[in-house]
Amino acid sequence: MPQEKRIGDRIRELREKLMLSQTAFVEPFEKLTQAGLSAIENGGGASYPTIKAIVDAYNVNIDWLVDGKGEMFKEVTSTVTKVQELKNVIKELEQGKSSMKVSQSEKPPPQLYQKPIPYYDIDVSASNIEMFSDNPELVEEYYRMSDYNECDFACRIYGDSMYPTYVSGQKVFCRLITDPDVINYGANYLVITADHRFVKRILPCENTDNILMVSDNKELTAEGFRKHPNFELAKDKILKMAIIKGSNKKELT
Repeated sequence: MPQEKRIGDRIRELREKLMLSQTAFVEPFEKLTQAGLSAIENGGGASYPTIKAIVDAYNVNIDWLVDGKGEMFKEVTSTVTKVQELKNVIKELEQGKSSMKVSQSEKPPPQLYQKPIPYYDIDVSASNIEMFSDNPELVEEYYRMSDYNECDFACRIYGDSMYPTYVSGQKVFCRLITDPDVINYGANYLVITADHRFVKRILPCENTDNILMVSDNKELTAEGFRKHPNFELAKDKILKMAIIKGSNKKELT
C-alpha cells in the first residue's frame, strides 16, 4: 500500500480521535480545505507544508504521522486531554470559580523537523527515453535526511548516460528551480520537457537562449562516435527543472 494512503488513514484516525468533522478539522489551516482533506484521507497526496501544519496545530508526533511509529501525540498528555482541560478552565472562569489568571504564555522555541522528502515512483531517463505515461505519479514513500532537507522530492534514474556519476536505478534528491536563467553551470539537473525527462550536466551555450546537455558517460560506439552525445536544448522548451543535490549512492535492487 502506498505511503500516501497510510498517511491519509492516520490523518483520518487523528481526526476521529479528536472527534472533529472534516470541516472542523481544517479550520486552523489557511490552505487546507475540506475537499483537500477528503482527498488526502482517500489516498491523495499530503505535502510537507500540510503535514507540518497538522503536526503543529494538533500536537501530533511527526514520526507517527509519516511512518506510523510511536504515539499519536508528541506528549503523554494527549491533545484530547488538553482540550478538555482548557474547556474546564474556561468554564470555571465563566462561573467565577477559578483564581487562575489568563495571560499569553511565552511560546516555546519551534521544534526542528527533518523535512519528509517524497519519493515518486517514476523512472527518470538518463538515456533520453520518453517517460511520460497515463499512469499517475504517486508518492511511494518518504525520506527524512538532514543532508537533503532543502530538497523537494526524490526519484530514480534509469539508463547509463550519466555513468559513473549515477547508475541505473539510483535514487536522486532534487530541489525545484523556478527560473531556468538562474543555473549553476556544471551541476547535474533533472530537466522536463513536453516529451522527455533528462538527467544531464548543464553547461552554457554560445546561444544564451539554449543550454548544453552533457552526458558524463564517454563510452564510444564501434564506429568511434559517442554513445551518448551532448546536445543543445532551448530554454523555452523546459517545463520544469530541478537541481540534483545528492543521491543514495547505490543501485536499487
